[in-house]
Amino acid sequence: MRYGLNERVELRVGLPSYAWYQGRASGSGAGDPWLGFKVRVVDGDPGMGIDRPDIAVETFFTVPAGGSFGSDEVTPNIYLIYAWNLSETMVLAGNVFYANLVAGDERFSQYVASLSVTQALSSEIAAYYEYFRYFGDDFASQRNVVNGGLSFTLTPDFAVDSIVGLGFDDADGSEVFVRLGGNVRW
Repeated sequence: MRYGLNERVELRVGLPSYAWYQGRASGSGAGDPWLGFKVRVVDGDPGMGIDRPDIAVETFFTVPAGGSFGSDEVTPNIYLIYAWNLSETMVLAGNVFYANLVAGDERFSQYVASLSVTQALSSEIAAYYEYFRYFGDDFASQRNVVNGGLSFTLTPDFAVDSIVGLGFDDADGSEVFVRLGGNVRW
């Protein structure tokens, strides 16, 4: 959920998601909810092109709720988000992400970089394609992910999306994932 505090700052609340995994890591359960803010730092060039991107910073932390895919500790996260309008219907975007996560009794850092292209297919439907790469504390543990999906805007304040992707690395092989989601604007 998002709530605009002013033109530049947005309060964000994420409800726990339910996940089902089959493969290298199998299981199902709920994650943790989260609370954060997104701040628009730079307004991009209103014309088309890559002269000046839109830039925002989003920071949030998870709230331990005891879900099977959650954590018993608060986990802080921060994103640097950027986007360029390449045309009236196409956006090139990406982000750089840092999280301080917990697995078992171990706390560790995770870094992610991504690049995506979104193409509006109509006023209600958009397709996107994305590549991102995870890095561990030592930057030696890496994972590549490619995915794509469709977003359907059902009302001005409600959208649903679907994603299909492939995660792969040299050490653990590959795995396919599917996600269905929704967004509500308040």
